[in-house]
Amino acid sequence: VGLSGTQVGTLQRVFVFQPDGEEEPPQTLVNPILTKTSEVTLSDTEGCLSMQGVSIPVERPAKVTIEGKDENGEDVRLELEERDARVAQHELDHLDGILILDRTTAEARREALGILRPEPILGALSS
Repeated sequence: VGLSGTQVGTLQRVFVFQPDGEEEPPQTLVNPILTKTSEVTLSDTEGCLSMQGVSIPVERPAKVTIEGKDENGEDVRLELEERDARVAQHELDHLDGILILDRTTAEARREALGILRPEPILGALSS
């Protein structure tokens, strides 16, 4: 699970995520960049704190390499796979202004928008 700076009003390229496994400390990445992605992709359901109640399928590379700095300014290079790769890509998307709605199918997007905005705007105006 992770959180990006943009989700908490910090307009800086930073995110924090909890690597899979309880023994791992949270990982901070400042100015992260995706330097490598696998050709193999996996689709899985994702939710987002920015869109409460929405869970939709998102296809992402199964393995990624992300480089950046840690909270102390030291270089970091992470080779991530499966859940960790998915979480890091999700948080990196936030920094680039991309939401899970932008990475899902048209049908899933329509369903999610129905959850987020259950009554059409025009219908609300005519009531």
